[in-house]
Amino acid sequence: MTPAVQNSKDPLGGHPGHLTPEQTSILDEFRASLSNEVLDERGLNGEYLHDDQELLRFLRARKFDLAVTQTMYSNYLKWREEFGMDEQYRAFELTDDEKDALDTYYPQFFHSYNKNGEPVYYQQYGKLDAAKLFARITPERFIANQVLSNERLIRDAFPACSILTGKRVTTDINIIDLKGVAIFQFWKIRARLHEIIQLLQENFPELSGDIVVINAPLGFSTMWNAVKGMMDDVTARKVSVHGSKYQSELLKRIDADKLPKEFGGTCECPGGCTRNGPRPTLREAREWLLAQVGGDEKAARRREGEVA
Repeated sequence: MTPAVQNSKDPLGGHPGHLTPEQTSILDEFRASLSNEVLDERGLNGEYLHDDQELLRFLRARKFDLAVTQTMYSNYLKWREEFGMDEQYRAFELTDDEKDALDTYYPQFFHSYNKNGEPVYYQQYGKLDAAKLFARITPERFIANQVLSNERLIRDAFPACSILTGKRVTTDINIIDLKGVAIFQFWKIRARLHEIIQLLQENFPELSGDIVVINAPLGFSTMWNAVKGMMDDVTARKVSVHGSKYQSELLKRIDADKLPKEFGGTCECPGGCTRNGPRPTLREAREWLLAQVGGDEKAARRREGEVA
């Protein structure tokens, strides 16, 4: 079957509510090819794990080529079972020492959401120290944490941001800070980074919105070419690169009161935005929504359903 080309005039082409008749037909055929056991699988919050949003992510990743998508999705389901996703999602937790190691030697954190309602994910490569990091967390647990962060993004952060903003949220925005980066540290972690990128592209496709690189140093092109070679073309096209005068670019995307002060905003979280910033959770969002409708649970469920 010839792939159904996404409507280039619609930036949300291929997303729920933005499908061509041909794409709708392919989605229906894809869904019909899956077993009831797969389609009926639910998460801890009662949500369907393999809904149309997930199916469309995989279809977009393979340009709506059904046969290729079915192979990719079958491999994904096998990988989830081998990884033990449900048990890992329930039980995996970094130790306090591992959390401190990540916060110190490779800071990466979610902080609020942008003007489109997307959760904002920050990574500070300038503080990366691979030797000290992996002296306190094994590569296997480091990768498992990256995987489960993406699973939580889908199950928890996206629904939470959808409730809080009244918009259907299915992607995040990534801010990659290279201030003070030591290129040799990147080469030390390159193999692990490649492994993670491949793993995420194969099993968590189409989760990224904009990828904004800031504080790019001289000589960054060599490092960027290496990273770009690990990405698929669709993801690579979402990347924009900026030097030290990046603040206006972030403020186009993120309200000042939701942007940490160190990145040009006005947010100053007690204890620091890196460790103590707002990370909307589904539980907190549902509590907020319930308060908004005066404790009417049916009204809250109805409102949540409108952005699901």
